[in-house]
Formats: sequence, C-alpha cells, structure tokens
Amino acid sequence: TTHGNTANRVQVEPTALHKSYRGPDELYRRYVDATNLDQLMRARAEEIAAMAEQQNLPLVVCWSGGIDSTAALCALMNLGEHRYKNAGMRIIVRYNRRSTQEFPGFFAAYGPGRAWTDVLVWEAIDDDLAVSDAVDLSSSVVVTGECGDQLFGSQLMQGAFGHTRSALFRAEGIRLERELRAQGKPDGASLRTARAINRGNGEGLDKPWQPMVRAHLINRGILVEEGDVSAFMALLERQARKCSFPIVSMFDWLWWMNFSCKWQFVTVRMLNRLPTVTPEEVARLQHFFRAPSFQRWALNADVHRAYKLPKHATNRQPGGIPRWANYKLALKSYVFRNAGLVRLGLRTRYLHNKLKEGSLRHEPGSAFAIDDAFNIISFGGYSIDPEALRERYGDTLRMFLRNDGAEEEKN
Repeated sequence: TTHGNTANRVQVEPTALHKSYRGPDELYRRYVDATNLDQLMRARAEEIAAMAEQQNLPLVVCWSGGIDSTAALCALMNLGEHRYKNAGMRIIVRYNRRSTQEFPGFFAAYGPGRAWTDVLVWEAIDDDLAVSDAVDLSSSVVVTGECGDQLFGSQLMQGAFGHTRSALFRAEGIRLERELRAQGKPDGASLRTARAINRGNGEGLDKPWQPMVRAHLINRGILVEEGDVSAFMALLERQARKCSFPIVSMFDWLWWMNFSCKWQFVTVRMLNRLPTVTPEEVARLQHFFRAPSFQRWALNADVHRAYKLPKHATNRQPGGIPRWANYKLALKSYVFRNAGLVRLGLRTRYLHNKLKEGSLRHEPGSAFAIDDAFNIISFGGYSIDPEALRERYGDTLRMFLRNDGAEEEKN
C-alpha cells in the first residue's frame, strides 16, 4: 500500500478487507467464487424455475429493491432469457414506489419495457399494501428474499454504528464508563474502550456478548431481579452453545439468535393474513434463501468470520474495524456481476455504499399460530386475548405445549 510518497508493507488480518482491495472482479472472486455462493445461487434459481415449469405457473418475485430480493431476482435472470422463453414462462415482478427508490438504477435498466420484454412483467402494487396481500399462492410460485438476513447477521447490528446507535450497544459502554469513573481516575485506554462502544463506530460488535446483553437487560428494565437476569442469561448461553462453532462476540450472538430463533417465524410470517392455506400453496411460497445449502454456507465458521460482514482495514488499523456498508458484501458483489445492464457507476456505488434496510412491509394478521398441517389458529382480532382463546379452543391447544420438567403455570 502507499501513504503519500512512501510505500508501506502492512500485515492485514485474513478476515479484513483493506481499503485498497475494492476492485469489483477481486471482490467477486474473494466473496462469491471462493465460498461457492455463485453455485448455490444458480442451483437454487434452477430449483425454483423447474418447480414453476413443472406446475405450469408463472414466477412472481416480490421485489423490495433490497439486497436480498435483488440478488434473488438476479439469480433467476442469470439462468438466461431463453430458459424461460423456451418453456413459455413469465417472471412477474411485484414492486412499489419504495422498491424503485431503494435501487433506482436497477429499475431504470430492467423496469417495464426495458429488458426481457417477452419474459419480465412488472406489476406495481399500492405503497400501503402489505406484501402478504399482494401474492396469490393458488396460481403462481412466489419468490421472496426472506431468510437472507438470517444467513448473514441481523438488522440489529446496525445499532453498533454511529448513525443509528441502539440502546443494546450503548448500554455496555455507559456501564463501563460509570464503573471506571466510580473507581477513581480511569486510565486512558479503558476509557477509550468504553467511549468507543458509545460512539457507535462498530467496535461494539467485537466485544463479548454476555456483558453487553446483561447490561441491556438491566438498563432497560427488562429484568430487575439479579436472579431473573442470571437465569435468563443462562438460557441464552445454553442456546449459544448449540452453534457448531463458539459464539463469542456480539456479532456472533446477534447472527446466531436471528438464525436459530427467527428462521421459522420469517418462513411463515407472509402467511399470517391468509384465512386458509393448503400444503400445496405453502410449497409455492419459495423464500429464495430458505434452503439447506444456504444454511450450511452460513454455519461454516470460516464464512462466518470473514464473509458476512468483512472488516475494513487501513494502514493504521490492519486488523480492521466493522463497516456497516460491508454487510452482505458477497450478495452485493453478486448483484454487481449479474445486473450488467445497470450503469457501471451506479453498480459501483451500490457495491461499495449500499446499506442494508428493512424493506418488506408486513402487517399484523389475525393468526395466532399455524400447526404442522397448516391449520390456521386464530381467535378474533389479533389473537391476543386469552379469554377469546379459551372461549374458542378451550384447553385443546395445550397439546402443543412441551413439558421440559418445569412446573406448569396454574393459569
């Protein structure tokens, strides 16, 4: 690397991405080719396309404009226009105004009447419409970008960065600084550590997760009694030990909790407003990243450390620090390579600067639960009134409770 007129040799951590290492082709080789992500994307796209062809149904892609749904659409298109034309298939892209704002360059290049005119059909939906209200599982195979976030990390990680600091990351920094000052004049290094977490420069993601989560539980008043806090932390630690590699940092923990505790909820949340649903219809809801191959990819320890949120290294910080714009860099690199009609400058800015956003708009439904036979359980309104539950179902739902040896609640 160079610094002014002087050439320097810097030993960069293998998991970090030096600021000079930003060429699109280099990024693709490092983050897509090297992890077989391109092969996984193609195989999954072909699986979904074959399913739609076999059932003689169109593909409906719920395009939010976000990273996950754009990567899924690119993967389907990467099979080639003739793949669909020869089979007489269409790809219907459902979008709203916000979709076009999140990635305007993509819409300008591939939008209505601009590309693949014999295959791509763009259908705008109302901005206030929940995505679950815009799909028909009886007459189409619906594709979303759901489960992508569970593979890479969590939106909550953004709270470690200055522009959207969250209480989860401020709590430990505040606690550390208070303790240091209570002990007398703190040394500079310790105080800088506490303030670094408070500043929200991403370093909080590298800190051990237990103190930060414990501080959050106490500071926010989620749990008050020390015994309750310790019992809940023991439960979280037991869950963390289920991972195939050690969960050490806040980055590790936020990803693991999202992956291990939210996967099924994300899988079925688009069904929460449907009055009835059949197993055949559920099978037609294809969340692109909900596949065992992607799960194995996410559970690979090397992939987890180096490819989900690559650190940003400089000459002064060769070990690297977290950079939120690097979140899902592998998927953004995939989009860069496979959205070739988008202007180069727009793709380059997308690759280096696009931030993860909460894209899908969900609305609460009336469903309380869905059983393994896809019976929808609801009991009026938003299904939150215990009396309404007892009135409709009596004690029959107790069959779903699992007794782990704890004494049952008398209520």
